[in-house]
Amino acid sequence: MSHQESLEIVRNLVTVVARTFYDDRYVLALDFLNRHERARDDVLGKYMHVHSREVHKVCGKLREDKLLRSDKRAEPREPGQQPVPRTYYHLDYKLFVDVVKWRMWKLQTLVKEKMEAEQQKLGYECPACNSHYSTMEALSLVDMATGMFLCENCSSPLEDNKDSEFSLESQRELSRFMEQCQPIINLLKKTDSIILPAPTPFDQVPVPDMSGNGENGADGKGPNGGGRELN
Repeated sequence: MSHQESLEIVRNLVTVVARTFYDDRYVLALDFLNRHERARDDVLGKYMHVHSREVHKVCGKLREDKLLRSDKRAEPREPGQQPVPRTYYHLDYKLFVDVVKWRMWKLQTLVKEKMEAEQQKLGYECPACNSHYSTMEALSLVDMATGMFLCENCSSPLEDNKDSEFSLESQRELSRFMEQCQPIINLLKKTDSIILPAPTPFDQVPVPDMSGNGENGADGKGPNGGGRELN
């Protein structure tokens, strides 16, 4: 598999994860970094049409989620001015893939446990007195002579509670959620067979051109950029 094909897989993963779990502000930030790998806070702010404070808030959340890294270096705000610390945010694809893999595994585990718990809630009910029993509770109510589960209140045979709409709808919602996550799982499987691109060394990252002539200046009109600003 070529380098470009490998890059396309992991970029698709970033795109799908962003749109599955985050709102527009985070999608915009991740989309921009997905195309450029690294960007200074004011470049992102210009692209998103928000102040740098909002950029730090958005990217700070993504950093907390372990999806972004950040670096600082001293740069003048204007030519001839005293250098001040400037923040750059970047996507480390290996970190991104590792974090998403762990979270999807954790999510699948939680969903599986939830579905099993909801299945247990179906249990049994008594058609005579409407008493409800979980599957585990019903095991202690078996009649050894008939092999049937008998209500402890009125001794009527219990019936499968297959019509519990709340439990069934809960299971359907969990199933739909897992279906929604399936594209992420499929892309994660593809990353197992590729070499993930290493981040560009920070000292090789040029100072951005803020003249607005190109997407490096965050005018939002570069390749794939038109019409995707936050406004």
